[in-house]
Amino acid sequence: MHTLFFPSFLILACFLSVHSQSIQPNIPLGSSITTGSTGNSWSSPSGRFAFGFYPTSQGFAIGTWLQTSPEKTIIWTANQDNPHLTGGSIRLSFDGRLLWSATGGQEKVISNPPEPADGASMLNSGNFVLLNSARRVVWSTFAIPTNTIVPGQTLQPNSQLISSLSENNPSTGKFRLTNQNDGNLVLYPVHTTNTADDAYWDSGTFEIGFLLTLNLAENGVLFLSGNNGAFTKNLTQSTTSQKPSVEIYYRAVIDVDGILRVYHHSLTKNGSWETGIEWAALTDKCLVRGVCGLNSYCSLLDGVNGEPSCLCPPGFGFIDSNQTTLGCTRSYTGGDCMNGSETTMHVMKNTTWVDKTYSILSSSTTSMDECEAACLNDCFCMAALFKSNGECSKQLLPLRYGRVGGNDTVFIKSGVMPNSSGEPNSSGEQHRRSKKGALLVMTLVFAALFLVVLLGFLFIVIRGRRRHHLYVKDEEAPLKTYSYEELENATNGFREELGRGAFGVVFKGELSKDGKDGAIAVKKLQKVVEEGEKEFQREVKAIARTHHRNLVQLLGFCNQGSHRLLVYQFMSNGSLADLIFKGGQNRPDWKERKNLESELDPDEIILSDWVYSCYLAGELEKLTLHEDVNMVEFENAVKVGLWCIQTDPTLRPSMKNVIIMLEGIIDDAGR
Repeated sequence: MHTLFFPSFLILACFLSVHSQSIQPNIPLGSSITTGSTGNSWSSPSGRFAFGFYPTSQGFAIGTWLQTSPEKTIIWTANQDNPHLTGGSIRLSFDGRLLWSATGGQEKVISNPPEPADGASMLNSGNFVLLNSARRVVWSTFAIPTNTIVPGQTLQPNSQLISSLSENNPSTGKFRLTNQNDGNLVLYPVHTTNTADDAYWDSGTFEIGFLLTLNLAENGVLFLSGNNGAFTKNLTQSTTSQKPSVEIYYRAVIDVDGILRVYHHSLTKNGSWETGIEWAALTDKCLVRGVCGLNSYCSLLDGVNGEPSCLCPPGFGFIDSNQTTLGCTRSYTGGDCMNGSETTMHVMKNTTWVDKTYSILSSSTTSMDECEAACLNDCFCMAALFKSNGECSKQLLPLRYGRVGGNDTVFIKSGVMPNSSGEPNSSGEQHRRSKKGALLVMTLVFAALFLVVLLGFLFIVIRGRRRHHLYVKDEEAPLKTYSYEELENATNGFREELGRGAFGVVFKGELSKDGKDGAIAVKKLQKVVEEGEKEFQREVKAIARTHHRNLVQLLGFCNQGSHRLLVYQFMSNGSLADLIFKGGQNRPDWKERKNLESELDPDEIILSDWVYSCYLAGELEKLTLHEDVNMVEFENAVKVGLWCIQTDPTLRPSMKNVIIMLEGIIDDAGR
């Protein structure tokens, strides 16, 4: 790129010559055009540009275009956020507004100028304008570009171009070109902030010190200018040479794929149109951030100039296999924090994602194996990025802007074996632990064939004994099974709500036992149905086996149809939150609080962000209220708490694991 300097008087002369011309309206007030007729557009005097209706994948849209052949080249679209119309007519009303009218009488304003228009004109430059009685422009399509600029049109500071959704759908797409107030011209995905993490191309003018305007010259040169014309930076690599054609037109457009390009449209001597690319900001389409959705990565099919293909990493599947650009979701949906026997780490070479890092291990002391192990043993870590400089970054979901390339290595945590479609582009190797585990499983399967008959017999016997009741492991008496109607009557139609949590709502009720009415608490589960019959039974058995003086007794359950309910002994001493957070001499100390289990109402959990910050900074002592506590137990409790309030419900632990961690059966909640 090179910087060009033009005399200020030359730019001023050009400006004055353009605006000294009197623009004559060729479209009077009251004029209209209609779809389905030959007069469905207003043309420029040269006949090369037109304004009116053009067909889309969902009907029609209103815009301006270059009259190329065989297809029109659209350069502006009205109402880009919602451009689709079923037909109708466009008219320049007698009160000076440009309106669209449907057959049934519905109207939509296309332009409402600050002062009434006295006429309109489609100019030879491609600009459609509304003029007042003094023949001055009061509204123009050049002033509000959509995805394209043409010679004579500019992109002003703090303005942007937005790509179309597809070649046949002019709605707002996935990418934007923003002319920032710091002088930098930058490409971003839509719905992102103007930060470096989201940018994938820029003009390199962020330290220029003054505002710049984007221009396209008559010869196809794309350049930035500012400082009253004293500074001009050419964005194209070389000056475009004239081609042996009768006419040539240029346009700069942010394409559907997110790349800024300059095109030429040449009308040859034989009357045919030729179109070609003059310049492109990028050639590698996988460098465009957002071309593939969350938790997916981009791979080029045929080298650097090939088309991008979106793939899922091991352990993930497409959200919609017919729209692979939407991204991927985890195939393993369990929320438990598994150890190495049930969790697999997959290795992806020469692949990278933009950091969503919450922890970075020192590059001077961390090896690749240590980076992998650190993620495997961390409940929060879903992937680890081992960079070529030796830095290990533990990452959360979702993973953003993934692509093949570079020298980084990514470790992906998964609870299931990957699909073949999710293999990485290189070797797609499994972690050595997975290979050894698969070999061991195969050996055990063949060695255990002779036990099939015996195991089948035991399975039938055990299933028959547990058909009607779930038994407590340590006791003879089974848990009582309630019908849904019994619990509905006991709670008076689930009328008195005691509280609610992430997995259900608790109601108060009365049940008769030994001729006496007793208070119960009925927890109506809302999310367990998705986990299935077996998972629900495992949860009930785990809670029933747990005995602790600070845990309420599980009396029974309901497993009828789609209804899943747990029946507990009712506690009448108020909430645990009141006991812990209200002042007074009877507030329990840390040792007592550590041995309690409770489910607080979500609006009582107000310090999670601060606790998480203290945990990351290694400053948990701030949370102890200056008490003498066992910091190992305290840190474990904090981990359990943070684990339980993760934003993604599928990453939260089951109540079974929460209980056994608080009981100390698992020593480290981070495993």
